[in-house]
Amino acid sequence: MSAPGGSDARRGPDTDAAVERHRGALPDGPVADDAPVNLAVPLDPTHYAALGLDEDADLQVIREAAQRPLPPDVSGDPARAAAHRLAVAVLGDPLRKPVYDAWLARERRWLERVAPKRTTGQLRRWLRQALPLLPLLALLAAAVWWLWSWD
Repeated sequence: MSAPGGSDARRGPDTDAAVERHRGALPDGPVADDAPVNLAVPLDPTHYAALGLDEDADLQVIREAAQRPLPPDVSGDPARAAAHRLAVAVLGDPLRKPVYDAWLARERRWLERVAPKRTTGQLRRWLRQALPLLPLLALLAAAVWWLWSWD
């Protein structure tokens, strides 16, 4: 069996195409604060999580994890098995692992910068939806006050 980054039977036919999606998944330049979070490759779970490894794992540990048989819950789910094969292909390749690590760090920085501003937008949407209920709440408050003061 060849090394996890090489061409072997464990790699699916679309593995190389999926690996290439990591490159350029986020824009390099400045991004508008209200830009949609539309990532080609999901952040969670990471490839390290798919293999059950810490993010500081070296190539030897990754290769050992790739040699272990798939757990039954992963091998029974085609999507998780494909994610496992992709993680082995990316992290087991000494050229692709640094690209993925840099991409992961850049994605996290970008999400930290954009995510707090998205929460204020969610609050505004919630207030816009709750605005029609304000007259009803005012009427309810007046009725409670009237009943309370009716001694």
